[in-house]
Amino acid sequence: MEQKGPTPLYCDNTAAEKIANNPAAFGKSKSFDLKYHFTRERVRLGQLTVNRVDSANNLADVFTKMLPRNKLEAIRSRLGVRGP
Repeated sequence: MEQKGPTPLYCDNTAAEKIANNPAAFGKSKSFDLKYHFTRERVRLGQLTVNRVDSANNLADVFTKMLPRNKLEAIRSRLGVRGP
């Protein structure tokens, strides 16, 4: 299967997005975990894009946080998941 363009990676951490997209701006980043270097390399090669998603639109919150009922129902609807 051939990849037509870079795979988007969405994160809600502004610093992580900036480090991935502009590694030259973070000179002390050599001590980062190997996975961060891997991510930066994939961005450099054009295989991955790192994009910011703000907390208000983060669908992953439903899997990681206790949410108020209205936000839970809104995310559930966006994911296409029906209630009982």
